[in-house]
Amino acid sequence: MTSFTLLAVVRRLAIATIALAAPATAALAQSVNDGYAPQLDGAVNVVAIQPDGKALIGGAFSTVNGQPCSHLCRLLADGSVDPAFVNPNADSGVSAIAVLADGRILVGGAFTLIGGQIRNHVARLHADGTLDASFADAGANDGVSAFAVQPDGKVLIGGWFTAIGAQTRKYLARLNADGTLDAGFADSDAGYAVAALALQKSGKVVVGGYFATIGGAARRYVARLNPDGSLDTSFVDAGVNAQVYAMAVQADGKLLIGGNFTVVDGRKQWRIARLSADGSFDPSFADPGAGSSVRALAVQRNGKVLVGGSFSSICGATRYHAARLNADGSLDADFPNSSNDSPVEALAVQADDKILVGGSFTQYAALVRTRLARLNAGGSLDATADPAANGFVNAFAVQADGKVLLGGTFTSIGGQTRGPLARLHDGGSLDSSFADPGFNTNATVFAVSAQSDGKVLVGGNFATVGGQARSNLARLTALGALDSGFADPGVNNVGATAAVFAQLVQANGKILIGGAFTQVGGQARHGLARLNANGSLDTSFADVNADDIVTSLALQPDGKLLVAGHFTQLGGQARNYISRLNADGSIDASFVDPGVNSDIDALVLQPDGKVLIGGYFTETCAQSSIALARLNPDGSCDFGFATLPSGSVFALALQADGKILLGGTFTTINNQTRNHLARLNAGGSLDADFADMDADGWINALAMQADGKLWVGGAFTQIGGQPRNHAARLSVADAAIQSLDAQGTRVIWHRAGAGPELSGPPTLYFSTNGTNYTALGTMARIAGGWQRDAVPAPIGQFYYLRAEGQVGGAQHSGSQGVVESVRRVWRDDRIFQDGFE
Repeated sequence: MTSFTLLAVVRRLAIATIALAAPATAALAQSVNDGYAPQLDGAVNVVAIQPDGKALIGGAFSTVNGQPCSHLCRLLADGSVDPAFVNPNADSGVSAIAVLADGRILVGGAFTLIGGQIRNHVARLHADGTLDASFADAGANDGVSAFAVQPDGKVLIGGWFTAIGAQTRKYLARLNADGTLDAGFADSDAGYAVAALALQKSGKVVVGGYFATIGGAARRYVARLNPDGSLDTSFVDAGVNAQVYAMAVQADGKLLIGGNFTVVDGRKQWRIARLSADGSFDPSFADPGAGSSVRALAVQRNGKVLVGGSFSSICGATRYHAARLNADGSLDADFPNSSNDSPVEALAVQADDKILVGGSFTQYAALVRTRLARLNAGGSLDATADPAANGFVNAFAVQADGKVLLGGTFTSIGGQTRGPLARLHDGGSLDSSFADPGFNTNATVFAVSAQSDGKVLVGGNFATVGGQARSNLARLTALGALDSGFADPGVNNVGATAAVFAQLVQANGKILIGGAFTQVGGQARHGLARLNANGSLDTSFADVNADDIVTSLALQPDGKLLVAGHFTQLGGQARNYISRLNADGSIDASFVDPGVNSDIDALVLQPDGKVLIGGYFTETCAQSSIALARLNPDGSCDFGFATLPSGSVFALALQADGKILLGGTFTTINNQTRNHLARLNAGGSLDADFADMDADGWINALAMQADGKLWVGGAFTQIGGQPRNHAARLSVADAAIQSLDAQGTRVIWHRAGAGPELSGPPTLYFSTNGTNYTALGTMARIAGGWQRDAVPAPIGQFYYLRAEGQVGGAQHSGSQGVVESVRRVWRDDRIFQDGFE
């Protein structure tokens, strides 16, 4: 094997990089100012998330990000105004939004004019924001504040009105699908305004608001009506002593209510309570003791309860206007205090589990956020990340909790000593709970893997970690200390410098490593080896005897291994820069030689079995193919993929929608300016929606977060017109879509959009308590996601499902991150009788 002299650093340092004038970031489709921070000039009253991830917001504002957006606006995933949505120009506030199955949008509020036409307090828009003229003016005589849409297209509306057209309808009515009054739904005769609605699958509707009577009977602030509008006397009066402003339905059909009350069923219950399906008080939900009114509620997929309002304390702890409760009503202490300066009026959970918060505030978590903010899944503010590494960043790995590991040559992050490995919070700041592992001086990290158990596998060029001998590979605990249970694997290169460039943790815990070495554990292993989970050499995996370094690895679902690098021989056979091995390490003769004429530095396996390769080569299959190519599953060249970078490709990453991200030394793609970073469409054409970020140095590390934001690392000190030292995170306008759905005993993990593609089949886990999980096995690929059948689905109790998959990304395709989705599920066949819609 040729001598290795910190090849990945020296070769790239020899490449001349030119700093070019950067365009203003406002003109880019993506930005290094990646925090979600729309600027609104008035309060947000309601937020609704469309299936495509776009967010509809309604309120008292007239501009968003300086653009006219009168009381209703649609935002892209990065918080920018959606140019495809026409400003409907409502003449007054919007308080209710419902997205219909066909993409049309119901809007309610104080307006009497919208889309240039008279529409008194309720209207329907087309998906592009234009007025739907086929939905008549209902003629409500006052504001509409709540919707519930029936399966047949009829719409329940609640609010402050007392008449619809010429017909008396006190605070509640039902409209036909064309907007006309449904005479079959009687006047409920509510005593005062309706603020919240929840529809049951039986057709019954639960109503919350300001009333103390309804249907001529005493019903304090919450009641249930039959499908014809008459009072349902089987739904008990829960004895709520003040207004109900918000309702949220749990998976088991129980109803969470929030408002201004302090007593329910004769018991102290401050501002939040849970009712059983029959309306009776549920004492298993603790009294959270909110210090002031609750205006918004939302149940997350994991069963936790988001709360917004005007309170400054809850469960005895300081929480300004936003908090999260556990399923039993206790405080979720991991959800941080927002410190925002005004009440929260609206909450909505995105498909990627991030949380949109709307209200009248002008700051959140001590940062400027005018009336709308987005939180990461753990509750921290979605803010701009700037790690400020003082040296090269070679690798990223995103953990399941959203925290980000990065490795390279740096010795400090944000001015604090950390290197060459550190962990960032999901917001991008240094995570001080992850200790400095104590690598030897001048150590370099090339590969990082986030394991599902929280431990961290690190590969590179180093000799000691935490004062203990660890030759180029080590495993750390979840808090950054050396894991003594993982032995020193003894990765060495006789007579030369050794390094680990690529690593793969298999589902069975075994570890594949590739790099510059000739020995592992004292035995001959040239460029590639497999270890047991404890770090010892797996002797059942043969020595492939590569004649030069291995830079990239990709494991196929059938257990075969794709190997790429700088070698020209494997196992004594001619194999130029790429080959495929059987599960035991023997050469797979069915993988043909694609005729690559120089080094491969990046390798990605597509879901269809095709293989993307990037590097220094200029030819594949005897045809010109500069730095980037795609191979068919058998190794032959895919000539339909024709992309022309002007320089080398060091890093590749796949989005769930099939788009391809690449980083390297190139400055153009297909003769279009793209300085060191670009995105291609699935067929290989340049994606014009992903603008030139004008990085002033090469990029060799890429990793996508679950929400689609993109981490890039390398030699740059400026990107997107902003100073960023060696690491940056970019926002993207496209949403990452995912959902974990239980359909009886079948579970489907839908994944689409700008999120990361998985590098292999995910594992599905089952739990009865949300803490102790049992692996059920891997999921099978289907169109748009993954599926597993015959999953336990106990009836009449809650259970938890967790889908977890690995994603690749970084220099030499050498690192692994983790993506997961958790859902709390209730299966009860009776829900079709009395459960909630």
